[in-house]
Amino acid sequence: MRSLRFAVVGVVLAVGLTACSSGDDEPTPEASQSFGVAPTGEPVVILPTDAIDGASTETVNGVSIDVPDGFEATTSTLSSGGEQLVIKDPGEERAAVIVTVSEQEAVSDESVDVSAQTAQTQLAASEGWSDLTLTPATWEGFPHAAATTGTLTLPDGTERDAILVTARDEDGTRVVSVSAEAPGGDLEGSLAYEVLTTMRLDG
Repeated sequence: MRSLRFAVVGVVLAVGLTACSSGDDEPTPEASQSFGVAPTGEPVVILPTDAIDGASTETVNGVSIDVPDGFEATTSTLSSGGEQLVIKDPGEERAAVIVTVSEQEAVSDESVDVSAQTAQTQLAASEGWSDLTLTPATWEGFPHAAATTGTLTLPDGTERDAILVTARDEDGTRVVSVSAEAPGGDLEGSLAYEVLTTMRLDG
């Protein structure tokens, strides 16, 4: 059961993604139901962006990411001991990007997969989410990653596309999860996605 600790990061981030759209009574995901099953399908390729013009840099537990000019960045410590950074356009109700970093021991590829699968289960059990797909991901600087993509339909009928990437560092000491969300059909060309691609490990 020790490896289930690593699912906490993905669950916390999934809860953040559903916070503005779900009801009060959320089902508890069964983290072990997909234990040992690696994501399959065509890998999502994250192409790193060196920097965003005019942006500042925020760092959480050795993980840095750009914050565009005019955006708000709020850092908090979670009850699990991880650190979370929320990046938000003040003119929007929902966060554009959420980064969660948890320091752990002996983080393996399987640990990342369990975390990603548990987060997907949490989203699938939440109101409004559809077309959820979990696949491998490749991202320079991260030795192993998995990505969940999906569409969120808000109560007013507005659709938003999202991606949630879970990864680890080279030393196996940190689980990192990052999400980006944008209007439906605009995710890959959005500023939120560009912000996600600036995330890097500082060592």
